[in-house]
Amino acid sequence: DARTLYDTFRKGAKESNNGKCLGWHDGPNRPYQWLHYNETLLRARNLGSGLVSLGLAPSPSTYIGIYSQNCPEWVLVEQGAYCYSMVIVPLYDTLGPDACAFIINQAEISVVVCENDAKCNLLLDRAPRCLRKLIVIHETR
Repeated sequence: DARTLYDTFRKGAKESNNGKCLGWHDGPNRPYQWLHYNETLLRARNLGSGLVSLGLAPSPSTYIGIYSQNCPEWVLVEQGAYCYSMVIVPLYDTLGPDACAFIINQAEISVVVCENDAKCNLLLDRAPRCLRKLIVIHETR
C-alpha cells in the first residue's frame, strides 16, 4: 500500500474521510484549531509548488533545510517537499548555528525554511556557500 511518507499521508486522508489532520493552539488555555487532511494537502502542494518555482528539482536528491521549532508550518513544509519527492533536513537550535551551517554545506542545501528572522540571521552570519534562499515562516517585529 503505502511505500512513501507521501503515500502514508494520502492513505490517512482516505481512511479518516478527510478527518482532522493538523492541530495547534495559541496558548495553554486556548482551544485547538484544526486543518483537515484535504486542506493540509492543498496547502502542502502549494508550498511544494512554490519550492519548485524557486528552481528546486522535484527529486529525492533535492534537500531542503528546516530550522524551526515544531509548528503547523513545519509539517506543511515537510509534506510539501514530499509531494515533490524532496528530502527534508531538520536543523535544531540544540546543534548550534555552526553545526547547522556545517550540515547545510555537507548536504549542499540551497534553501532553508526558518522559523523567524533571528534564525535566518544566525545562518547568514555563517553564510554557507551553497545556501541561496531563506524562507521565513514567522515574521518578527
